[in-house]
Amino acid sequence: MRSRWAIPKALAMVAIVGLASSSLSAPARAQTTTFATFNQVNTSARPFTYTNKGSVGELAAFHSAVKVNFSFTSAASSLGLTNSALAGQTFTASLVELAAADTQSKATTAAGLIFQPFVHSPSSLPLIRIVADYTANNVALGIAGKILLQLKFTGLLTGPAGGNFAQLAGSTAGGYTVNYSSDVFDFSHSTANSYGLNFTNLTSPLAIAGDFLRNFSSTGSGAFGTRFAPVPEPGTLVLFGCGLIGLPVLMRKKLRSAMARRSIA
Repeated sequence: MRSRWAIPKALAMVAIVGLASSSLSAPARAQTTTFATFNQVNTSARPFTYTNKGSVGELAAFHSAVKVNFSFTSAASSLGLTNSALAGQTFTASLVELAAADTQSKATTAAGLIFQPFVHSPSSLPLIRIVADYTANNVALGIAGKILLQLKFTGLLTGPAGGNFAQLAGSTAGGYTVNYSSDVFDFSHSTANSYGLNFTNLTSPLAIAGDFLRNFSSTGSGAFGTRFAPVPEPGTLVLFGCGLIGLPVLMRKKLRSAMARRSIA
């Protein structure tokens, strides 16, 4: 005959096994998934500018607003997008700010590539802000005037020496600062972030002049990635709850057994 505590004990063991298996199946890598991208509307314009000031290099967007096509990828709805209707759509937006990203780190070369670090103190991180324009579609979706994405960052600008393109990129896994915020995206469960800003059609070939890059202007595009902490499956939560229910019964049974043995002794 099955004892009264056999089922709770079984549920407790299943809960423990379920939790162990779910933790083993969680990804161990700090890979990120692209959740948003942008491209310039006017691809012939070169609003992104790098300026060699002798003692510092400065990267900025020197237009009041760069018109961009901003998109949330289809994967964004499962990551943190607060309105799933925005996933997979492209919106007319403005990159209203690329606050001057100054660097005092000297540019270097290796294997035909040029490297320009952009490392800042936490109090002076450069900023990118992309805001949804007041279009009929954006108004209908309730996002007009809202910050689609804001990024504070450090990173490394890299490109082939003599080439006409470069990329500024960084990831938290690589030790860089990548801090996201948004009016329409919840990053509170993010565990890893990454970004890449691509600069093409450089007005002068990528080269070093003195300690920093030579001046250039370019077109720009970008991609942004994140990774969220795995959320337990509903079934796992049910098993865990059942296990918690069974554990007190099991503990009471073991306590009675121990007390009975002591009274006999």
